[in-house]
Amino acid sequence: MNTCIFCKIISREIPADIVYEDKNFLAFLDINPTQKGHILLMPKSHYRWVQDIPDDLTQESALLQKKIMNSLTANIGCDYILIAVEGLQVEHAHTHLIPSYFDKKNADWHHVTYDPGEIAKYASKIRSVL
Repeated sequence: MNTCIFCKIISREIPADIVYEDKNFLAFLDINPTQKGHILLMPKSHYRWVQDIPDDLTQESALLQKKIMNSLTANIGCDYILIAVEGLQVEHAHTHLIPSYFDKKNADWHHVTYDPGEIAKYASKIRSVL
């Protein structure tokens, strides 16, 4: 899909701070995060909804989510990872992996910003064990 922004990131037409890539999946830092370290994980093939992803890739995605979650908790120092699935803003199946803290609430979905150069440091930390 040549108009899908995520497909353009996958094909490197648009830059992103990629933290993980293999033949089927790409994960990168969200540029409009609810917490620093907020990652978007998606299949490289274009599917509109998560439920459209073939079963074998869904299983692979679940294992990859766990791997990324372990990297986030180890390298960001968060207490747990909030997983959110939605696809209204970008019509490409994706999962949000959001570092979360017991003393902060994600329910209001406020967004945070990175200081200059900070997003690259987060990407490097997360990539270091993936």
